[in-house]
Amino acid sequence: MQYASGFAAVEAAVLRSTREVSPEIALRFLAWNGPVHLAHVVVLGIGLVALLAVPITTQTTRD
Repeated sequence: MQYASGFAAVEAAVLRSTREVSPEIALRFLAWNGPVHLAHVVVLGIGLVALLAVPITTQTTRD
Protein backbone atom coordinates (compact mmCIF):
# COMPACT_ATOMS: atom_id res chain seq x y z
CA MET A 1 0.00 0.00 0.00
CA GLN A 2 2.77 2.43 0.86
CA TYR A 3 4.66 1.69 -2.34
CA ALA A 4 1.57 1.71 -4.54
CA SER A 5 0.54 5.14 -3.28
CA GLY A 6 4.04 6.59 -3.56
CA PHE A 7 4.03 7.30 0.16
CA ALA A 8 7.12 5.16 0.79
CA ALA A 9 9.22 7.50 -1.35
CA VAL A 10 8.00 10.53 0.59
CA GLU A 11 8.58 8.73 3.90
CA ALA A 12 12.11 7.77 2.87
CA ALA A 13 12.87 11.33 1.78
CA VAL A 14 11.68 12.75 5.08
CA LEU A 15 13.05 10.17 7.50
CA ARG A 16 16.37 9.24 5.86
CA SER A 17 17.44 12.63 4.68
CA THR A 18 20.58 14.21 6.10
CA ARG A 19 19.62 17.61 4.76
CA GLU A 20 16.71 19.95 5.15
CA VAL A 21 13.45 18.77 3.65
CA SER A 22 11.31 21.30 1.85
CA PRO A 23 8.25 22.47 3.80
CA GLU A 24 5.85 21.13 1.16
CA ILE A 25 7.32 17.61 1.44
CA ALA A 26 7.17 17.76 5.24
CA LEU A 27 3.54 18.93 5.17
CA ARG A 28 2.62 16.24 2.63
CA PHE A 29 4.30 13.63 4.80
CA LEU A 30 2.52 14.78 7.95
CA ALA A 31 -0.84 14.93 6.19
CA TRP A 32 -0.59 11.35 4.90
CA ASN A 33 1.44 9.65 7.64
CA GLY A 34 -1.45 8.72 9.93
CA PRO A 35 -4.03 7.70 7.31
CA VAL A 36 -1.58 5.54 5.34
CA HIS A 37 -0.37 3.71 8.44
CA LEU A 38 -3.93 3.28 9.71
CA ALA A 39 -5.01 1.79 6.38
CA HIS A 40 -1.98 -0.51 6.49
CA VAL A 41 -2.97 -1.73 9.97
CA VAL A 42 -6.56 -2.33 8.85
CA VAL A 43 -5.47 -4.32 5.79
CA LEU A 44 -3.07 -6.45 7.84
CA GLY A 45 -5.75 -6.98 10.51
CA ILE A 46 -8.25 -8.17 7.91
CA GLY A 47 -5.63 -10.56 6.55
CA LEU A 48 -4.93 -11.92 10.03
CA VAL A 49 -8.63 -12.46 10.74
CA ALA A 50 -9.03 -14.22 7.39
CA LEU A 51 -6.11 -16.52 8.16
CA LEU A 52 -7.41 -17.28 11.64
CA ALA A 53 -10.85 -18.10 10.23
CA VAL A 54 -9.44 -20.92 8.09
CA PRO A 55 -9.82 -24.21 9.93
CA ILE A 56 -6.58 -26.02 10.52
CA THR A 57 -6.66 -29.76 9.86
CA THR A 58 -3.89 -31.30 11.87
CA GLN A 59 -4.78 -34.94 11.73
CA THR A 60 -6.71 -37.13 9.35
CA THR A 61 -8.72 -39.94 10.88
CA ARG A 62 -8.40 -43.38 9.29
CA ASP A 63 -10.92 -46.14 9.61
